[in-house]
Amino acid sequence: MQIVISMTFVTLLFLLAAVFANPAGVLAQGGPKTETKYMTVRTFPLENGKSIDEVIIHGPSKPPAGYEAERASVIIPNPSAAAKTLTVPAYNWVFGCSAVSGSMIAAYYDRTGYPNMYTGPTDGGVMPLDNSVWGTWSDGVDTYPNIPLAASRNGVDGRSTRGSIDDYWVRYESAAKDPFIAKGWVEHAWGDAIGDYMKTSQSKYNNRDGSTSFYTWTSDPDPLTCADMVVNKIHTRDGTYGRKLFYEARGYTVTDCYSRKTSNTIAGGFSFANYKAQIDAGHPVMINLAGHTVVGVGYNDPNTVYLHDTWDYSTHSMKWGGSYAGMQMQSVSIVNPASSSGGGFNSQFNGSAAGWAGVKGAWTNYASMYYRSAGLANKVASAKHANNYKNFAYVVRMKRSGACVSCANHIVIRGKPASLALDFNWQPSYVFQYNNKGQFSVWKISSAGGKTALKAWTSSAHIVKNGWNTLKVIANGASLKFYINNKLVWSGSDLTLTTGQVGFGFRRDGRAGSLDVDWARLSMLGAEALSFDEADGQGMELPADAADATP
Repeated sequence: MQIVISMTFVTLLFLLAAVFANPAGVLAQGGPKTETKYMTVRTFPLENGKSIDEVIIHGPSKPPAGYEAERASVIIPNPSAAAKTLTVPAYNWVFGCSAVSGSMIAAYYDRTGYPNMYTGPTDGGVMPLDNSVWGTWSDGVDTYPNIPLAASRNGVDGRSTRGSIDDYWVRYESAAKDPFIAKGWVEHAWGDAIGDYMKTSQSKYNNRDGSTSFYTWTSDPDPLTCADMVVNKIHTRDGTYGRKLFYEARGYTVTDCYSRKTSNTIAGGFSFANYKAQIDAGHPVMINLAGHTVVGVGYNDPNTVYLHDTWDYSTHSMKWGGSYAGMQMQSVSIVNPASSSGGGFNSQFNGSAAGWAGVKGAWTNYASMYYRSAGLANKVASAKHANNYKNFAYVVRMKRSGACVSCANHIVIRGKPASLALDFNWQPSYVFQYNNKGQFSVWKISSAGGKTALKAWTSSAHIVKNGWNTLKVIANGASLKFYINNKLVWSGSDLTLTTGQVGFGFRRDGRAGSLDVDWARLSMLGAEALSFDEADGQGMELPADAADATP
């Protein structure tokens, strides 16, 4: 009996050791590894006869030599029915190309209606277009940038405790145990860095420094969904599933979530048409090459992909299904946040203006690219979205054309478009506006039509005169914040209006002019969504006669 108990105990120890040695719960039996310089592939058979490929990507921190011409930066064409590009931040390599690519996509969402993706102190809580503001650091071998959304680090962006770099990094391609394991300190709590959730550079998930693991079906062109990953017990270390976990940790609901091989690797795989549909819907695409991860940010027919490659701030291009920097396109990782957790919207106006209707003035889906109106002489032309909203982030990208540079162009919130003032402004409403003289103002219009300036006309260097401008309002209870091109220009408090419809519009004089709206998005906010401090960029307030004194 003594021997039996001892043997049982030993067996139990071995089983426990196996479990804790492989916390990811990866499939138990796999085939031989196929390795290239920057990628490792292994196939795992399933009981149902299918198999899954594990692809570990450890792309280089610097571009491979010999591909300088192929990597030349490109000039993005003007938007058309055949070409579209999203304004996605571009960041440099740190911690791993997949984590940096994930941070670029999350930063794009942060700037376009999902303000809780990043809540640090930089740029008023809005992720910048590049990582230059955070400087660099060295591991004693190489120098890397700081990007807190990709990988946190003690002393960066207001952090005063250990983060991703401190706990997991040794040096590029190191297979050593993570520092927090080797040195016996407590691992940091995850929350603000997407690389943590993607398991990038974490030894306990068998990822060498710089590596991230992804899974796809081996010979099936269909998506390997995040639900499939759970069923097959690979979700705990898959980079795609990690992106989902990060979005959910930031308070957002995820809709589409899958990895899928591209059409050049398997018939019926993710195609250029599928890619275009993602871009048209306002979703950048994570593309995995044979040894590197990049972000698809746009397209140009018949088969050009515009991308950010993690090695500089430029936009580059490749052909769909081709190679970039000597590495063949392999698969995509799709993780899309819902428009909101409570009924928001994402209107791209690419052939559809669903949910929108003109209030005054004729509005059309011009060239299946923009929502456009030629306006009304000396009146306000506006369009409304169908629903009422209370607390939200509302973002609209618009461009005003015409001779009247002092005429106001605006977004409107918590309004009642069924009731109009003599000049066709909504009553009541809050109106946030700018003009092509480089000025902005904020107004409250009462139910009786009375107008109160919450912020008189003020100059701002953040306005692009006669060009595209992105206007964002975050309304959370009495708190109102107005951003122009992701720079906070005004914040204030007003308790008068608590809910209503949103829209956009403009005023023109007797001369011709038009307003084009590229897209409009609204994401609902929870009570905790704006817990960070912001410093606004208010300009010089102008006298009342320096611009149109009313909306």
